[in-house]
Amino acid sequence: MAIKESRGARPIIAVFLAAGVLLFCAAAATGIYFASAADIGVPKVARIVIPCALGFFGAAFALVGGVLLFKEYKKRERARAARKNGCPVPCLVTAVYPDMSLTVNGKFPCNLLECSPLRGGAVYVSAPFSAKERVELLSGITVYADDGGGYFVDLGSIKPPASGVGKAAKAERGES
Repeated sequence: MAIKESRGARPIIAVFLAAGVLLFCAAAATGIYFASAADIGVPKVARIVIPCALGFFGAAFALVGGVLLFKEYKKRERARAARKNGCPVPCLVTAVYPDMSLTVNGKFPCNLLECSPLRGGAVYVSAPFSAKERVELLSGITVYADDGGGYFVDLGSIKPPASGVGKAAKAERGES
C-alpha cells in the first residue's frame, strides 16, 4: 500500500508567484502605453499612479510567492537528503490524526502519521497525505533519520500490522 504525500500549499504558492509576475508585467505595459500616448486624456497623476500601484502589488505578490516557494524547496531538499544519507529506522504507526493547518469546506482533507521507533526514542510526524487513504494503527513504516536531527517518513513503506497486533488494536477500539 503506497501512500502519496500531499502537495500541500505548493499550487497556491505557484498562483501567488504567477499573479505577481503578471501584475508586474501589466505595470510595465501600462507604463509604456501611458508614456507613448501622452495626449489620450488620462490625467498625469493616473499615468504615474496606475503603473506604480500595479508594479508594487506585482512585486509584493512575486516576493511572497518566491520566498514561500524557496522555503518549500528547502524543506523537500532536507527530506531528500535525510532519505539519501539517513539511517533507516523501523517504526510503528502510533496515531493518525487530521492535519488541522488546512480546511476545505470545514473538513480536513489531509492526515498526519505519528510514528514511534521500535526501540523507543523520538516520535516522528509524517508529511500530510490524503485523508481518503486508510492506515491501520501499529502498521510498520520506515523513517530515515540523519545525525543532524532531520528525518523523512517514507509513506510508501507502510506495511500492514502483524496478524495478532492488528486484531488486538481493533479489539481495543471496539471494532470487529
